[in-house]
Amino acid sequence: MGAVDEHAGDLALATACAAGDAKAIATFEAKFGPVLRTVTARFATDPQHADELRQRIRERLLTGAPPRIAQYTGRGHFENWLRVAALRICLNAQRGHDPARPAASTGGLAELVDGGDDIELRFLRAEYREAFRAALTAAVGALDRSERAVLRLGVVHRLTIDQLGVALGIHRATAARRLARARERLIERTIAGLKSSLALDDDELASLQREVDGQVEVTLSRLLAETGA
Repeated sequence: MGAVDEHAGDLALATACAAGDAKAIATFEAKFGPVLRTVTARFATDPQHADELRQRIRERLLTGAPPRIAQYTGRGHFENWLRVAALRICLNAQRGHDPARPAASTGGLAELVDGGDDIELRFLRAEYREAFRAALTAAVGALDRSERAVLRLGVVHRLTIDQLGVALGIHRATAARRLARARERLIERTIAGLKSSLALDDDELASLQREVDGQVEVTLSRLLAETGA
């Protein structure tokens, strides 16, 4: 059974909610309302503020063209996806309401926020790290053998462009182009994987892409060394 098949029920519910189905939205509220209450409790200053945050989350998830809930693709548990989406919305709202408060990292791969004792925010950081590694692993698997080979030589073994050219039996300029192209394809596929598994709008995705560009070589080196891919 594939990942999407495993979560087909959640995907169907999210799809129906995105289409504005009143019954599906009522089911969503009944089933996942406690998740939203748990998340907003970490940020709300009083009950009225909590209600406002939950309403903001509902608006972001269930309205728009298309609604943000339509970004759920059935990859992974919907509750985890929802928690990440709700946390992001609350963090953005918090920064907007309190300009003096230090802004959280917008990339989400290293440290999204300060204050490491908050269990919800620790979950968010862990969720992004897990999603990043999963997306990168899938992206490596989608590369062809020659692309993985050039990345292994250039990233894991850290060959210079001249050494890479000698190892591959090609001109150094050709070796440089192959390495750059393989890295670009890897990043593009990693970003595509993250977009399909996380609740990200266009601005967040652009910020995350900068983070991926900075993180990919360290994680890729470890991944290739571990897997022998």
